[in-house]
Amino acid sequence: MSQQIFDKPTRRQLLSLYLVCGIAEFANYMICLGMVYHLSSRFGLDSFAIGIASSVNTASYLLFCLFFESQYEKIKPAVCIMVSLLGMGSCALVLGITSSVTLFIVLLFLYGAFRSMLWPQITGLINRGKEGIALSKAQGGFNLSWNLFAGLSPLFSGLILQASTSIVFVVSAGLIYIAMAFLFSSPLTRSAESDRTQIAAEGMKDHSTVLRFFAWAGLVLVYLESNSTLTVFPLFGQDSLGFSELQTGILLSIKGTVASVLFILIGRMSWWKFKKWVLFSSQALLVAACLLGQQIADFASALVYCLVLGVCFAFIYSQALFYAMSGAVNKSKRMMFHEVILTLGCVIGSTGGGYVYRQSGWAYLMQDIMLLSIAVLAIELMLAYYMHRNNVADYVSHFNDKDSAGSSRLTSDLQKH
Repeated sequence: MSQQIFDKPTRRQLLSLYLVCGIAEFANYMICLGMVYHLSSRFGLDSFAIGIASSVNTASYLLFCLFFESQYEKIKPAVCIMVSLLGMGSCALVLGITSSVTLFIVLLFLYGAFRSMLWPQITGLINRGKEGIALSKAQGGFNLSWNLFAGLSPLFSGLILQASTSIVFVVSAGLIYIAMAFLFSSPLTRSAESDRTQIAAEGMKDHSTVLRFFAWAGLVLVYLESNSTLTVFPLFGQDSLGFSELQTGILLSIKGTVASVLFILIGRMSWWKFKKWVLFSSQALLVAACLLGQQIADFASALVYCLVLGVCFAFIYSQALFYAMSGAVNKSKRMMFHEVILTLGCVIGSTGGGYVYRQSGWAYLMQDIMLLSIAVLAIELMLAYYMHRNNVADYVSHFNDKDSAGSSRLTSDLQKH
């Protein structure tokens, strides 16, 4: 099927970009998980302080996405991504050897700043000039790549952390440097013009769907719970359940593996597109995940929780990314908004999750996320009902799965430019 949609140079480009995404996210998850144990064991910080420290990375990422994206889109994507990887790798390397908690926090801030140059640019390049089936296929590969590597990362990190919490940062730096080699392996990537130049050449009109706003609301919630799980669950497992670093790594890897399998399936199916009931059902399942999270008492119940959370994550993220990109002219800028939304969830999950866990415990943290999810879902349903009663258009039918041929021609035309 991919043979009919993308030509050989495009497939080569996509594969190289998927590898960059996967390796970068593998290293990023190593840093995030390693940071929890490193700040606890080496610097003696509690759960709330760790949550604050981990939010520095995501907060700086958010700020630089918001205020510097207009500058990034003037730069060729390959150059922007190269600077990002070089900066991220250097920060990770020093994180592993510094003995100063102040310098550690400053490096986390710089790491987030450099990371803001990676994701909007690389995802914009992956989705550039694609709609319909071509967009869905490209996104399916992207979702699989970063989530599969992110899912395997906690398991690999758990093995390393049993030896030393410092080594994980050094290994992450090496992986990020390796990703730079894949970046320049594609001629299409090396020759790709900046977003502003590309948009001026396209001369397209925006045909975005308003469903992205509902999807983004769900994205905040799922990242809030996922990041609370990533930041707080290792401490909960260690303090209350007696889980080792390896056991925690296995559980988080299972969550990522489930999401990866679903990303493959979702990317190959179209029945869920522009279906509000799927959008709302996936967010309702997040409420069920919170209920399961409250009942965690052993490895088996934690496994069920991670499985359900993985399913929620795959459906909510896939819909949010598809609706954000579908019909958008400036896909890098749209991806910037997508990243800002999910980063808000990360920041709230890290800081709020750490605070609630310190004050009340894991079960109350899950309860608070559940109540927030119910409130957001209720508001969404009321807005959807209002749209239905007032005949407000919720999607643009010009972009659908019948556009595969036209989308392929558009991709081919853009490559000629």
